[in-house]
Amino acid sequence: GMAWLEEPVPPDDLPGYRRVRAGTRLRLAAGESHFTAGDLRELVAEGLLDVLQPDIARAGGFTGCRRIAALADAWNLAIAPHTGASGALCIAATLHLAAATPRFLVFEHMVLDNPLAALLTPPLPRPEAGVLSVPGRPGLGFDLDDAALDRFCRRRVLVPR
Repeated sequence: GMAWLEEPVPPDDLPGYRRVRAGTRLRLAAGESHFTAGDLRELVAEGLLDVLQPDIARAGGFTGCRRIAALADAWNLAIAPHTGASGALCIAATLHLAAATPRFLVFEHMVLDNPLAALLTPPLPRPEAGVLSVPGRPGLGFDLDDAALDRFCRRRVLVPR
């Protein structure tokens, strides 16, 4: 009943991925520790992965993740973007990335109390019946809440908007 086995060996252990692939029929997932499409190319070309999990904060933002998504699309692989315990802006950006990505499979939603989530207004969407809504407002669909931001700053430098 497992959906996949995620990062069963260190990201640069190609022989390890080969051994895991040979020893299981489970889908294999990786990508949160791979930062470019080039980092994943050999794993994908050898058929060692079934699900790619780029992290928008680590893989070059929207551009880097779109390159990884194009690699997945070319090889008929699923995309399940990584968010983990990321900050609110990363989660907001990943939500838009997921909505615009071919072969999107599932959105990683952590059920953790993330105090940085309070930085956004309106708040990040909560799943309803297993579905997250994508904001329709401009940009990422959120604004930074200045009062919430002040609680996390030792000293704030004002930047004109």
